[in-house]
Amino acid sequence: MQIREITPEDRECWLALRSELWPRYDISQLREEIEQFLAERDNWALFFALVDEKPVGFVECRLRDTAAGCSTHGVGYLEGWYVAEAHRGRGLGGALVAAAEEWARARGATEMASDTTTEYPVSRAAHAALGFEEVKRRFLFRKEL
Repeated sequence: MQIREITPEDRECWLALRSELWPRYDISQLREEIEQFLAERDNWALFFALVDEKPVGFVECRLRDTAAGCSTHGVGYLEGWYVAEAHRGRGLGGALVAAAEEWARARGATEMASDTTTEYPVSRAAHAALGFEEVKRRFLFRKEL
């Protein structure tokens, strides 16, 4: 296992993994976001988890001014975090988050935050396993007429 920064040459591998995490998103939107992240490279922590030199997971992190449940400004925020299902349970997700935390800490952050939805049931447990505490739960409602 290895963690390394994502480079512009990684666009297609990164896009494939982002498509696995967000399959309902249009591929052109996911690609556009990649270009945005690369253009604003200094504002983002972008890391791959590699197994046998092949990307099998990623993390996208940036600093947000504030985040729910946090008391400081300049909070490290996990915007995207994914490990392919076949590679879960081996510490890759934790290693990705540790890299993002180190990046945020180097920029003065003293807190990390993240979010998830019910679409990703494994995400709540993964966050808890890494020491994140749930600070807010949000429910959205819909009714067909």
